[in-house]
Amino acid sequence: DLFVKNFGDDAAPELLISLPGDQQAYDWPTDDIILFESWGSDSWNIWVYDFAADSAYPYLEVEANVTNPKLSPDGRRVAYAQWTQRSPSGIYVRSFPDPRQPELVSATGSHPRWSPDGGTLYYWAGPVAARNLVSAQLRLQPSFAVTATDTILTGSFDASAWDIHPDGDRFIVPAPRSEVGGSGPGGEPEPIRFVVAVNWFEELLTIVGEGR
Repeated sequence: DLFVKNFGDDAAPELLISLPGDQQAYDWPTDDIILFESWGSDSWNIWVYDFAADSAYPYLEVEANVTNPKLSPDGRRVAYAQWTQRSPSGIYVRSFPDPRQPELVSATGSHPRWSPDGGTLYYWAGPVAARNLVSAQLRLQPSFAVTATDTILTGSFDASAWDIHPDGDRFIVPAPRSEVGGSGPGGEPEPIRFVVAVNWFEELLTIVGEGR
């Protein structure tokens, strides 16, 4: 089921909608709507919760799994991932609120995010051990097109838990320590350290005693 809760108080969560299967809230772009994923009989679909109508309705139901919906800053397009058990996840864009013809951004990728100006779409592509954060420059008028792509970052990052700052000048993503290293005094990356124990077996004997 789908719930909301006021931030910073102890009030109980408020039930918004109860539907069969699983619901996963994904985007709350305006005060009026929430985009969420709903598990149907055999696939994930994209639904919209409308606060004004106090109800939910399906936005996109196709013969595939459609997930990771993100509304563009101008509210006119939804970027999402589409995949099946036999095909990899790809990135698409459709008009909103009526999902007309899909526009392909990338044949592979997941978890898209819009830039604040709506001219760039970021997404993750590649295997888990070497994911690429890709930026796709978009032309929206007179027709939709991807004009250029660039790889921003590569590593074993968690693509399912990331976001762009509202200013669009930085992003946050979980990363293994091996990807970023620690920080030394002054902010420089801390070098990899190796600790060598000499005569460690003799030291062990002095601790536990002979014959143990």
